[in-house]
Amino acid sequence: MGAMGATFLGTAHPELFDAIAALGGPLDTGYFLSYLERQHLGGFCTLEELEAILAAHPDEPEVLDDPARLPCMEAGPSQIEVRTPERRQDFNHWRYTSNGGSFDRDAYLDLFEDLSRAFGNPLASNPASPLYATGLDRELLARGAALCDAPVVLEGVFNREYNPEGKYPVVSFCDGEEDLSYCRDSGRVVDTCSEPDPELACADEGGAKRATKGSRADLFRERAGAYDPCSSHDRPVSFALAVDLNGNGRRDYGEPILVNARERFEDVGADGCPSAREDGAGGCVDDPADSPFAAGDPDPNGDDFHWLTNPRGTEGNFVYDAGEPFDDDGLDGVAGTGDEGEGDGVYSEAQARRRFRFDDGRTRIRERWSESDRESVSFYADGGIRDLFNFDVSAGLVWGELAAGRPLDAGRFLQLSDLPGAPATDDELRPLSIPPGALPRNMLFLYGSEGASPAAIEGGDGDHAGTTRQVINRLQLLLRWISDRWSALPDPPADSSSFWSRASSETFVSEALGGVPRDFAVVLPPGYHDPANAGARYPVLYLLHGYGMYAAGPGGFYGQAILFDGAMATGSIRKMILVFPSGRCCYEDEVTGARVCTEFDEAGKSSSGKADLRRLCRSGTFFVDSEGSGEGDAIPYGASFLELVDEIDARYRTYR
Repeated sequence: MGAMGATFLGTAHPELFDAIAALGGPLDTGYFLSYLERQHLGGFCTLEELEAILAAHPDEPEVLDDPARLPCMEAGPSQIEVRTPERRQDFNHWRYTSNGGSFDRDAYLDLFEDLSRAFGNPLASNPASPLYATGLDRELLARGAALCDAPVVLEGVFNREYNPEGKYPVVSFCDGEEDLSYCRDSGRVVDTCSEPDPELACADEGGAKRATKGSRADLFRERAGAYDPCSSHDRPVSFALAVDLNGNGRRDYGEPILVNARERFEDVGADGCPSAREDGAGGCVDDPADSPFAAGDPDPNGDDFHWLTNPRGTEGNFVYDAGEPFDDDGLDGVAGTGDEGEGDGVYSEAQARRRFRFDDGRTRIRERWSESDRESVSFYADGGIRDLFNFDVSAGLVWGELAAGRPLDAGRFLQLSDLPGAPATDDELRPLSIPPGALPRNMLFLYGSEGASPAAIEGGDGDHAGTTRQVINRLQLLLRWISDRWSALPDPPADSSSFWSRASSETFVSEALGGVPRDFAVVLPPGYHDPANAGARYPVLYLLHGYGMYAAGPGGFYGQAILFDGAMATGSIRKMILVFPSGRCCYEDEVTGARVCTEFDEAGKSSSGKADLRRLCRSGTFFVDSEGSGEGDAIPYGASFLELVDEIDARYRTYR
């Protein structure tokens, strides 16, 4: 979340910052939305295949709830490779990791809900609410598990891929991470399809026990993220609907998720034709035999997208470009339904997707940055080669755009041995010993070993955060890089003050959030309070925390700065003011309607423990102005961050 927020805010306000750093990958939203459709929400049989399966089992509608009888279900192929191919998954099998956070099925749903709350729902256009799927609202979702027993059923909803005639109902559904039970004595996993009562199934094997991350982590890791058709699901999904092909009033394992978010287009490039019909002069031929492609030229018009060799290519770049053919049939993709966008002569997509694309870092850099912005702002991106969100791909895409504009200022390190000193292992890398000036202004680093052992992979090698050593190396490498960006500034001497004498949780009054306190934390550099440095000024590094984390308060993210405080004191990195903004969403007092935007009160008591306070999102804001649910809770978190920048300049001796 912090990397995404840094990219969104930094590229929107290049005049405020010297550098943008995205550790964990700057979310490239064009690619992300494409991946979301193809992988997270995909993997289903085609409509023709599903109808054939139902026709072959006319008296067994439950066939769509039996994975063994759905051989056509499969994760889609990888479509891009930066260092390793993008990770494959499908709706019923989301990739799980406990590296850098515990991302089970519930965590994914939290994440998708918060993305929808921040930007709007990218799966459909719902005039009644930017967050909820059509037919759903806050009151319905408040019913919780009761909505799972009586789903919302909608008729006459069209979809090109799975309901082109509108003959199937569309339903709300429930999901979430379910309990995984095993027998205490034997360790045998309970098959909920044949053994729906775990206690009864394990009666002769010491009783049933629930596998968790701490208890039988091996089982949890193996099964987490997967949808079990034989378990009950009690978490209503707010942002999506399913096509009820067998008409039983609920979503079964094989029934697809509805995506009516954009008009269908051919990603063939702005020239309007695929490579096989390109004429080599920027135009198209009618007969492929007349194209240079037929004679062996793989890309006659030179428009095939590649993150490294042709980052500004428009063919196969995951987004619609003017000139590409599209079907002007509206968001549902079906002609004659009169839905949004149909017949208006322009390419149409849901409002949320437009918002995503507007905030997208790669698009902003390409379309809205001036040459002066490119000259003045440096960019750092990293990503793990096994990151479950493919942030290595996003990092490559955004870096590629920067490299295309200023190739002499860009450098890529696709493996550890590419770094200065050619370290062979993570333990050999000493980021703080890299000589000044050895790292490029616009830098890409991909961490993780392709030949890592199973034990190393289990320990996080190349994953969302990486191994413990990789986490430390990543932070130190960033600090070495950012120190170079400020090498022309004076670096005042340090003193012997303790870290905790300079680190504190603070609040400021955010007018954007309604004139209420907002928390943050600050760590001043060693020597800041030394009378000899009374006139010294310092650069500021804003460290945006990850999804589900806290910036300030007990156990806050800011405490981790102690790991590199000594490097400032010794001069291994330059001294800087470290600021940790809050990326958590506010609370609303359900009795008074008042807003609370701090995590802890003056006594250190958590706001989440107060019965009358309702959090206005699940776990994070992504540091952007929230669209909310359409029911009065859109909140300008991004504007509040910009207020904090001004507040820091007013409170401390900064350079701005």
